Amino acid sequence: MNITIRRGDSKDYDLFDQMYACLNALHVAEHPGIFQSVPGHIHTPEFFAELLADFNSALLFAEWDGQPAGFLLMKLRASPDYPMMTPRLFAVVDSVYVHPQFRQHGLGEMLMMTGEEWAMEQGAASLELNVYDFNTAARGLYEKLGYQTLSRKMLKWLD
Repeated sequence: MNITIRRGDSKDYDLFDQMYACLNALHVAEHPGIFQSVPGHIHTPEFFAELLADFNSALLFAEWDGQPAGFLLMKLRASPDYPMMTPRLFAVVDSVYVHPQFRQHGLGEMLMMTGEEWAMEQGAASLELNVYDFNTAARGLYEKLGYQTLSRKMLKWLD
């Protein structure tokens, strides 16, 4: 087994779109009132090109013996310019996905650790992410990596 983590490039549009569709399908299955299936491409080629050109974003791919196995998308953010907020630069994990056949082999952890290294190189003071409560495997990974619950987002459907 040979696992590599690499930066995304312009040839990865279809791969990114396919993996993002798989990630979206997980969310659609659990929260169809929030997420919906998208016919065709999830993101446009223009969106992807802008993502790659953005120095405040990092797109990483995991490969298992040369086969695409997962991805991580991170973005740098600055705290809002409010008097009560401490000024800081932080990284946000926008999306992370590992193909089911490659799970439980450390790929998610490798992606997250490589993303963390990128964030530190950019001067980020912290990492943040949002994880849906149904995703116990992801929550377990994040807790293992030292993430703590910062807030709780709640929802009430109005019938």
